[in-house]
Amino acid sequence: IDSLIEKKLDSYNLRPNKIASEEVFLRRAYLKVIGRIPTFDETKEFLEDRDRSSKKSALVDKLLGSHG
Repeated sequence: IDSLIEKKLDSYNLRPNKIASEEVFLRRAYLKVIGRIPTFDETKEFLEDRDRSSKKSALVDKLLGSHG
């Protein structure tokens, strides 16, 4: 499927965006899911988490279960 997507992008002379940094991902996730930016403490907690394999999905699960 990746090759099909790549061919379609090439046909429009487009390139995929770079992967967002952790800081950008965090801000976007908070804004999209609960409508606000993360607090300093929330930002610090996310950035200090070294479990790169699951921290993004864990954040989204946490935000989906929150009340803002």
